[in-house]
Amino acid sequence: MAATSALAQAAALKDEGNDLYKVSEIAQAAEKYRQALALLDKVPSNPEAEDVAHKCRLNLAQCYLKLTSFEAAKALCDGVLEADPKSVKALLRRGQAHLGLDDLRAAHRDLLAACRLEPANREARGEYEEVKQVMEAHPTLADRLDDLRVVQQRAAAQLNHGQIEEARKAFELMRRECASETIAV
Repeated sequence: MAATSALAQAAALKDEGNDLYKVSEIAQAAEKYRQALALLDKVPSNPEAEDVAHKCRLNLAQCYLKLTSFEAAKALCDGVLEADPKSVKALLRRGQAHLGLDDLRAAHRDLLAACRLEPANREARGEYEEVKQVMEAHPTLADRLDDLRVVQQRAAAQLNHGQIEEARKAFELMRRECASETIAV
């Protein structure tokens, strides 16, 4: 397949994804963006192909946010930010992914960076203000969420190693701690 043909097909798939996203067909849109990115992997690097790939990654990240696949959204944004550290959309979406992963500090950091790069961006400003208010109203919440994440990771590792009873105890600890004022790790 010629590079120009693959690029044209990838751009068409991106447009199809955009149309599907607009009518809330999020999973189908995500698939179109994935297909476009797969085609672009076969195209020699050039500015036009990079632009289409950049847009597909950001759009796919937005789909993953809607589908609550926060780790996948974060990973895509990490990749975009490696190539373009000042991508406001990537910072915003990664901040939203961090929120979905209950990582308030990382969300705060990314959303603040997005606001600094583009102060007039209402979405970034709104998300940042929400995170800031939550952190101010509940100063220990970020620490509690960090501690719960450690317990959750430990329990998942125990499950992966067949330590069912230990994992059950860790999950029970998480359940109790979610209802309490302190977290024991």
